[in-house]
Amino acid sequence: MNASPIPDFEDALGSLDPQERARVRSKLHRLTFEPKQQIFGLGEGSSNLMIVCSGRVKTFTVTSDGHQVTTGIWGAGYVLGLISGLAGMPRVLSCEAIDKTKMDRLSMRDLEVLMADIPKFGYQMASLLARTAAVSVSRIAVFATAPVRGRLIETLLTLGRLPGAQSGPDSAFIRGLSHEDIANMVRASRPWISLTIRDLEDKGYLKIGRMLIEIPSLSALAEAGQEELFG
Repeated sequence: MNASPIPDFEDALGSLDPQERARVRSKLHRLTFEPKQQIFGLGEGSSNLMIVCSGRVKTFTVTSDGHQVTTGIWGAGYVLGLISGLAGMPRVLSCEAIDKTKMDRLSMRDLEVLMADIPKFGYQMASLLARTAAVSVSRIAVFATAPVRGRLIETLLTLGRLPGAQSGPDSAFIRGLSHEDIANMVRASRPWISLTIRDLEDKGYLKIGRMLIEIPSLSALAEAGQEELFG
């Protein structure tokens, strides 16, 4: 199963000296979004990067028949809009806050100046872009080839590995998401998701509460996912 680390904006700052880091941070503008508040919409201009500082956001699109497909849920450190911003393209997805979420906004104009003036930062942002694309390709590959049960397990593992989700070295809590939310990520029906989550609970991989999924052992769930993919 895909366990690629999610790219983190802090990675792009780690090799900078304090003055360079302070210069980058001086261009960040803090914003706060309430749950379910739209952050940006499909087709909007991509003149800013949005960096998750706390909370979670989801990216999604809507099919021609009005069905919402969630393409990802992202936590602290994730950068939204990097690919479309550097390519000068409109936004290809919509984004909405799940929790009360704090984000930093960085204009593409400021980003381009910083990348030119601080070559180490430019290199790290190029690396961040490559790793963001690699995570996307890896997820696409899983969703194109995995059986639906494998996709569900991969989704649960991804959610359990988000910043703030882990409750111990190998355990995690997924809070505030309904079975419908998960169904939109897995691209399966909500009844099927509910039945399969119950089956995973019966086998000891999950503990279920109201708007809460506990994963007692991420490694055990990952092993179950490997069996789904490879038998």
